[in-house]
Amino acid sequence: MGSKTLYVIGSGQNPVNHLTLEAVRNCKKADKLLTVCGNTNGVLEAIGGHKNHEDIVNLYFDGAIDNDNYNRIIHKILNECEHYDVVAITTAGHPLLGVSWWERLKKHSQFKANLIYVEGISSLTSMFVELERDPLETGSIIIDANRCLIFEYEINPELDLYVFNFCSTGTRKTHINEPYKENRLGNLKDHLLKFYNSNTKVKMVSAKHGNMPCDITEVYLCDLENILPNVKFYSSLYIPGINPRHYNRNFVINLLGI
Repeated sequence: MGSKTLYVIGSGQNPVNHLTLEAVRNCKKADKLLTVCGNTNGVLEAIGGHKNHEDIVNLYFDGAIDNDNYNRIIHKILNECEHYDVVAITTAGHPLLGVSWWERLKKHSQFKANLIYVEGISSLTSMFVELERDPLETGSIIIDANRCLIFEYEINPELDLYVFNFCSTGTRKTHINEPYKENRLGNLKDHLLKFYNSNTKVKMVSAKHGNMPCDITEVYLCDLENILPNVKFYSSLYIPGINPRHYNRNFVINLLGI
């Protein structure tokens, strides 16, 4: 790696409140600041402004294939890293949750900078707060909707299920203005019905975003498509686990010292 540095910074669901002190420091010291988070004003307010800033959210075309959107962003970052020693780019939520362009950038033959991630609050972690659920305490499955369908994953209904990125179920395109377009949520429903009863209650949790409060919509699994008009990019699905049917008695005895 060379002496150049790229910071990929998670700006959370509301940059004014969610940018960490580390994120603020790195944004301020960057020779060039790029924002692709959709709330540029919030980022600039949180860091007190920046003398060399550019909002590149316009590189993410409405209705375009994600690969093409990511390639435009990567090309822009590569150009900026050639001209500046320290570049920072802010992205909504957490930089490693639900965003894959950084992986392509890291493998690009022209990318020579040191890559440093700065964590942010994700819609996924916000969902845990809104549901008052500890995913470790209860036992959980966290899965991307399309990955679940591609590999036809077996779901254990005894575990809490969190489905991330379901706004893009069955499509490679991103409809920024109308996330429900071309969404094949019925495919996900059909897969889940292999493991759950049709009257299982499913919650769609749209995390706090900017000044918008959290919204939780509950439907029966058989009616899952009914939530489509309210789908946001920061929405996730949650299905609570059922009581386990089996436990390792000997392990529990040893664990408790009985």
